[in-house]
Amino acid sequence: MRMRVGLGLGLLRLVGLIGFVPAVNPELGAFEVGISVNDVEMAVAVPAGADADVVAKQFGAKHGLSTDGTSVVARTILSRGAELSGKSLAYVLPVNVGGAHGTVHLPVYSGESHEDLAAGFIAKYGLQQSVATQLIGVMASHEQTAAAKGAASDSASPPDPSAM
Repeated sequence: MRMRVGLGLGLLRLVGLIGFVPAVNPELGAFEVGISVNDVEMAVAVPAGADADVVAKQFGAKHGLSTDGTSVVARTILSRGAELSGKSLAYVLPVNVGGAHGTVHLPVYSGESHEDLAAGFIAKYGLQQSVATQLIGVMASHEQTAAAKGAASDSASPPDPSAM
């Protein structure tokens, strides 16, 4: 299955968006993410208050997307939703929570407390406090690595298709 992203980002082609941040800022309303799969333009409908991972997994299953393709859909929803709500998405951290959820995406916004993000995440998925401690460490390490490289992380952007 051939997919692409516009703007030279590969895999999925971003066509148009209207919106909010899913599961983060539901009062902004619903939006659509337009993509191209096998040169067919499709819209991913994101209902108000929806979870980006749930929407992406449903779309991926319906259209036979790979795990990586489904991940790009989720990250694209989070990235554009943050932009539309005026938040600055620093990066998206994939986290394997196991069970029916599998890997989910933790959006990390500039200026937000790692402790608050981790606490909200473990509450949402019913995880132990030790997971919050691990998440805080991973977020701190990620930001230290980005700072050491002298550039902001671009992991919120969809991956280059040649890397897949």
